[in-house]
Amino acid sequence: MSRFSHLRLRESLRRHPERAVAAVLVAAVGLLVFWLALDLFPYHSVNDDEGVYLYQAAMLLEGKLFLRPGAIPTDAVRPWFFVIREVGGEIAMYGKYSPVVPAIFTVGHLLGDWNIALGLVAAGNAAGVYYLGSAAFDRRVGLVAVVALAASPLFLLTSATFLSYAPATMLNLAFAVAYVRAARTDSLRWAVASGAAVGLAFFARPYTAVLFAIPFILHTLAVLVTGLRTGDDTFDPAFRRVFKRAVAIAVPGALGVVIALGYNAVVTGDPLLFPYAAFAPNDGIGFGPHEILGYDRNYTPALAAETTVFVFEFFLTEWTPAGVLGSLLAVLGIGTAAWRWGESIRVYRPSLSGMTGGEVAAVVAGVFPAVFLGEAYFWGTLNGLRNELIDLLGPFYHFDVLLPVSVFAAAGAVALVRFVRRWLAERTTRRRARVAVAVLLLLAAPVVVSAEQRVIDGPFSENRQRTESLTATYEPFVERASNASDGTAFDDALVFTPDPYGDWQAHPFQYLRSEPGFDGAVVYATDGSPERGLRRGGGDESDALPIHLPRGVDRCSAAGELRYSATSRPLRVSSERDDDSWDPRERRKRQRPHRNDSRVRAIPCSGVDADERDDSGRMGHHRRGSPYSKPRLRVRTCGSDGSTSGRRVGG
Repeated sequence: MSRFSHLRLRESLRRHPERAVAAVLVAAVGLLVFWLALDLFPYHSVNDDEGVYLYQAAMLLEGKLFLRPGAIPTDAVRPWFFVIREVGGEIAMYGKYSPVVPAIFTVGHLLGDWNIALGLVAAGNAAGVYYLGSAAFDRRVGLVAVVALAASPLFLLTSATFLSYAPATMLNLAFAVAYVRAARTDSLRWAVASGAAVGLAFFARPYTAVLFAIPFILHTLAVLVTGLRTGDDTFDPAFRRVFKRAVAIAVPGALGVVIALGYNAVVTGDPLLFPYAAFAPNDGIGFGPHEILGYDRNYTPALAAETTVFVFEFFLTEWTPAGVLGSLLAVLGIGTAAWRWGESIRVYRPSLSGMTGGEVAAVVAGVFPAVFLGEAYFWGTLNGLRNELIDLLGPFYHFDVLLPVSVFAAAGAVALVRFVRRWLAERTTRRRARVAVAVLLLLAAPVVVSAEQRVIDGPFSENRQRTESLTATYEPFVERASNASDGTAFDDALVFTPDPYGDWQAHPFQYLRSEPGFDGAVVYATDGSPERGLRRGGGDESDALPIHLPRGVDRCSAAGELRYSATSRPLRVSSERDDDSWDPRERRKRQRPHRNDSRVRAIPCSGVDADERDDSGRMGHHRRGSPYSKPRLRVRTCGSDGSTSGRRVGG
């Protein structure tokens, strides 16, 4: 940094100390999420979609859009949520998600740790919330909005996972920030940046991007209409500036749509067929029959309304900053905004030469109904409640709503403090009023902390219990990492894993992923029938080792290989709610699962151990606890003489 730039920075921080505080808070949020990802989710969360994004990220790092298993049976190595397609005369597989979010995650890997990307995304979201809170109200509200965002359990848990919701929100917030900057500075560069951001957001999560953009689209239309009505003609200078800005946003935004359609053409063969639709054609938006992986439901408007009402209450009471307290502050913030800009609301005339704080507050507030009403048209929330992912990670489809909740909760808190200070100042001195407010804030702190602890304890403790189970399950693989110094590192190894959910690799064991070229130190393959052959080796057929994967029988036919072998029956996911009569309101009567009791028993090389049988004499008995708990496994290392050693891990 040059001396001139350094002096400019010091002068800026001296004149605006809030910016320095904001930078510290934003960095702290990023570090907090990075730490959570390492500490709470070292083996990822209950949502196995994380493995899909990381698999696609690893493919991008190798310049691949497809997995090409070659002679390996696809049902042995097909990752979770990958689609099979013939490309160039050979079988290929591609992920159901777009490459935008995986590309963001690759940044972390390039910097030395995948989790760094999660911290950077969280910091980006915090910075966006700060700017929009400051633009709508003032910088103090922006600072408190960052704190409110970081206090939301939904933000913390979802941001610490390799899922698309937080990165998509980062792109949406980048669009919003650039949109406001373009309006206030009349800069076409900021307008182009805004359009590029929303185009990328569409590429990442199309429906989410459209819902978030609705309030901004309405604002743009209102400004254009106002320009037409107030100008002498359509070439009025003010109107021309607004129109150019709108075009500068729309063109790169449309380019993002074109790129998304082009990607569709490459991977699915049809520009109008998105990968997620190719995977599950009936898993989209709209009412009527829906289906994914054998689960189907008639998603009626009545069921959509019930689900939306439930998740609305669930979100505002369990997943906002400090739960109910944060939601009440947000309501107070909305009331403060309405009182502050009441006259503007009654006679709305958008500015042609900028964007007022009231306009920013209006578009931020508009995100709330746009997301909640829009997501009611998508059955994903119902499915997330059914499989209990939302219980553990929060209503992640509504992640964008954290923007208005954080901003208006901050506005409500700041307005309340300022009101009390003014009221006291009118009855005593300003100094005494400030001291009294400080004392009141100290007295209120335990209440806020208690409310925050109440909403955090449940989901955090449940995810912690699951992670403790996974730590034991994955211990043998950590011990055999590529940098193991005791000579036990994987080297041209083949690992067999159970397939309790069907022929899916990395589901439920998403921590175990092969290299995209199936040419790494270890290849993971699902258990299979004796007729299925699997070759492990990069040479010709004479060099390759034919290995059979018998279901439930570990024959230890190959030397020096660590293998999992298990007998299992398909796991039932919350079978009491599989019927169409399930009502979201019934969830209030159930307790969240706290124990990991599911088992997948293993058969050793020499046969069946007596202690491996359950009371019914059957192998592979599965006792359902949490529907997303991990099976217990026995690890076997097969020696060259056929001897084995092993132990049970997990749970």
